Amino acid sequence: MSSGPPAAPQPPPGPGYEAWQARTAQSTNRPPMRAAKPNWGRHILLFVLTAVSTTVVFNRFFSPYQSWFPSVLAGWLPGMSYSFWLLVILGCHEAGHYIAAKKHRVPATPPFFIPLPLPPLGTMGAVIGMSPYIPNRRALFDIAVAGPLAGLAAAIPVCYWAMLTTTRQAIPKTPDWMVADPILLRIIEDFALGPRPVGYDVMLTPMGYAAWVGMLVTAFNLIPMSQLDGGHISHALLAKNSKWVSFGVFGVLIVICTMNGWEYILLVVAVWYIGLVHSPTLDDRIPLGRVRTVLGVAMIGVFLLCFTMDPFIASPGRPPQ
Repeated sequence: MSSGPPAAPQPPPGPGYEAWQARTAQSTNRPPMRAAKPNWGRHILLFVLTAVSTTVVFNRFFSPYQSWFPSVLAGWLPGMSYSFWLLVILGCHEAGHYIAAKKHRVPATPPFFIPLPLPPLGTMGAVIGMSPYIPNRRALFDIAVAGPLAGLAAAIPVCYWAMLTTTRQAIPKTPDWMVADPILLRIIEDFALGPRPVGYDVMLTPMGYAAWVGMLVTAFNLIPMSQLDGGHISHALLAKNSKWVSFGVFGVLIVICTMNGWEYILLVVAVWYIGLVHSPTLDDRIPLGRVRTVLGVAMIGVFLLCFTMDPFIASPGRPPQ
C-alpha cells in the first residue's frame, strides 16, 4: 500500500488534468507522471536483433536446412517467415498496451523487443516501459487487457491462414518432441481442415509455429500474478486481495516445475525477482464497473484456450517443418 493520505478521485480527462496529476502525486508523496522521450535507436536495435535471433534459431533447429546461416537464400525463408509473423503478433500485443496507456494518459514507451538466440522461440517476447503510477483500477484493467486481445486479434487470422497452407501427416513411431496444441489452435485447425484423423498430426509451417508461439505468449502473460498482464487484471478485479491469487498461482507453478515443467522455470525466477504482490493504483477505491468485471472474468476463458500445461512434450512426432 502507498504511504500518505488517500489519493483524490480521478476527474474526467480535460482541462486541468495535468494539474490534478501533480496535486495527486504530491498528496501521495509520488512524483507527477511525465512522458519520457523514447530512445528510438535502442528500440530499433532490439527489434533488429530480435528479428535476427528468431530467424537464425528457427533455421538452425526447425528448418529442413538445419543451419544457423544457410548458404542459399531458400534456406533463410523459413526462419524469415517465422520471424516476420511472430514480430507482427508481438507488435500487435504491445501496441494494444501502448494505445490503451496513451488513452488513459499514462506515460509509456514504444515496445522493447527482447532477443534470445536460443531454442525454442528465439526471443523472450517484448515489453513496454510504463509509469508505475496508474490513476485507478479502470485504467489498469484497460491497459492490461488490451495487449492480449490485440495479440490474439493478430494470432487467430495468422493461424487460420497457416492451417490453409499446411498438411496432416501420420505421427511417426520414432519418439521425438512435439508442441502441445492449445484448445484455440485445435479449434482453428478443425475449422480450417475438418476434424483431425486419429493417429495424425498437423505439420506446422513457420507461420503456424509463429501463431502457436503467439498463443503461448498470451497464456503466459495472462497468468494472474505479479506484473504480468494477468496480475494487472487480477488486481483490477480484486484490489489488495489479488495478492492471495498471486501466492496461490506461484505455488502451482512451482509444483508444475517439479513435475518436469521446465518451460516455467524462467517465469518463476523472473516473477520472484520482480515481486509477487501488485502495487496499488493511485486510487483503488474507484469501482471497476460491470462491463470490465465481466470481461475480466472472460479473460480466464481466453487463458484456458491458449494455455498448455507442458508446451513441449516428448511424444511420437516431429518439430515443425
